[in-house]
Amino acid sequence: MSSLKTDVDRLDEALISLFQHLKRPANWAEITATAGVILDRPSSGIVHILCNKGARFTLNDLAEKLGVEAPTVTRKTQQLEKQGLVRRSKSTDDRRSVYLEVTDKGRNINRQIRLARRKLSEKALKQWTIEDRSKFIDLFEKYVDSLKP
Repeated sequence: MSSLKTDVDRLDEALISLFQHLKRPANWAEITATAGVILDRPSSGIVHILCNKGARFTLNDLAEKLGVEAPTVTRKTQQLEKQGLVRRSKSTDDRRSVYLEVTDKGRNINRQIRLARRKLSEKALKQWTIEDRSKFIDLFEKYVDSLKP
């Protein structure tokens, strides 16, 4: 019978392995090759947030959401703007505020990357039983929900 400490240790090791796998350059190269796009991982994170977490963000709000400093987001969003993936718009309420919005091109690239990630997940889960997949997803969602404040 396992203890909570043993279970937490096992989970911690599994999560570290998962994150290391997901951050491997070769893994990201496979995702972008499958998606047929050229985009670095940090830029993809910005585009993803703009596509999925709301219509517009200020640079500071986006930096906070990503857990990085505003100058980092500024540099990345300037690159994304040059690529036509995001655009800036001024606030009608406060002329000093600038909002970032994703473009249709950015939405399309985000969709392609998500489809490529799904293919990787399908590859990993295709040998699992329906019951195992369902249990895993249910428990993983429960775990993620329990981490929320």
